[in-house]
Amino acid sequence: LVERLFGGLAATPAPAPRKAIPVPVRGVRRTEIADRVSAPRITFAWVTAPAFSDDDVALTVASQVLTEGVTSRLYDRLVARDGLATDVTSFQSSLKYGSVFRLQADLAPGKSRTALERAMAEELARFPDRPLAVAEIDRAKALVVADVLRAASSLLGAADVVQQIEFSTGDPNGFAKEVARIRAVTPERVRAAARRWLRPDRRLNLWEVPGEPTPLPGPGVVSPKGEPPVERPAA
Repeated sequence: LVERLFGGLAATPAPAPRKAIPVPVRGVRRTEIADRVSAPRITFAWVTAPAFSDDDVALTVASQVLTEGVTSRLYDRLVARDGLATDVTSFQSSLKYGSVFRLQADLAPGKSRTALERAMAEELARFPDRPLAVAEIDRAKALVVADVLRAASSLLGAADVVQQIEFSTGDPNGFAKEVARIRAVTPERVRAAARRWLRPDRRLNLWEVPGEPTPLPGPGVVSPKGEPPVERPAA
């Protein structure tokens, strides 16, 4: 039936794939909003590598090294030793045209916002230059692989993971390749990706403080603290 009704129509050329347009975040951009949080929370955020690229995978592993577990780099410094934060977490939000790496910490009662922000920046500045043990990276990679396999453990979950890979890479059979890509990450690649993308001069600093949620500004609108919005590429 489809052939009879539509077989005579000529196929149109496939559209050219869109290319990522870098978002020009320059310098440290600061803003503050009120939200439904129990304590002040600081977020560092960077625009990073596209989904399923080598650096995207390396930064996903880096997030585990930085904040996963009580022995992680930032938990040990900010929570266990200095007592500046009650919790710290990080994650790489993998997106086709450019991902976002976020690092968040909740301020401990009676502690200084300035001290917490300074300690986070210090640890991040040290991270690319400090040795990473193979065992440390292997543990982080095992956690990332476990997350991927867990996400694909059901029929619906597997379909979603395969769809994400096909959408971003064009390869519907890329699941095994992506697992292998995670397992191939080395300490050197993690440090290089952190040095390339988690730069101190290209970062958003966002403070969330307890209160009625602040309406977020749209494109071209000045933020509550007077900072201009992050520049956005034309559509």
